[in-house]
Amino acid sequence: MIKFRIERADCNCQRCGFGIGEAIARRLSSAGARVAVADIDSHGETATAGDIGNGAFAATLDISHANSVAAVVCGVLELTLSIDIVVNNAGMAGKAAPIWEQRNEDWHRVMALSVTGPFYLLPRSDFAHRARTYCRIVNIASIAGKEGNTNMVAYSSSKAALSALRNPLQKRLRRKESVLMPSRPRSSARRFSIS
Repeated sequence: MIKFRIERADCNCQRCGFGIGEAIARRLSSAGARVAVADIDSHGETATAGDIGNGAFAATLDISHANSVAAVVCGVLELTLSIDIVVNNAGMAGKAAPIWEQRNEDWHRVMALSVTGPFYLLPRSDFAHRARTYCRIVNIASIAGKEGNTNMVAYSSSKAALSALRNPLQKRLRRKESVLMPSRPRSSARRFSIS
């Protein structure tokens, strides 16, 4: 078990109404962070934020739409004045089928959640990060991004792209604050506990 305490941090966790994201939000909150629980499912995010307490609040976010991302980031900054930790957790496995059975829509939907969404989120959060002495960006990746999965082409490709996003972020911010976390596509169906 990794023990840590956050003295003061404001976090934006997206897709945190259930599963891995909920566990991350709960763990950050228990360590002392004030968490913006952002999710497209307003019921899940509201329940999670209310349950974890410690100043956590819900923010309805469709990570695949730039305007939704901009509105949530502005709202979080109005309430907290900073974003110290960003957790990119949104994603979906997509259609399980060989590449020749995939439709364009299947590909675009997975990419919008796993790659385009973080692309929208990070620059909008970056201005808050530049002046901060402490900040972290956590991208929830998958071994599928490294190993590939023949029946989950979009998912594997999206997680590889999200993993690759780390290097230019580190160079841009000139600090080692981008973190990659492994996950499994079926994991979000279960309840998690991070201690």
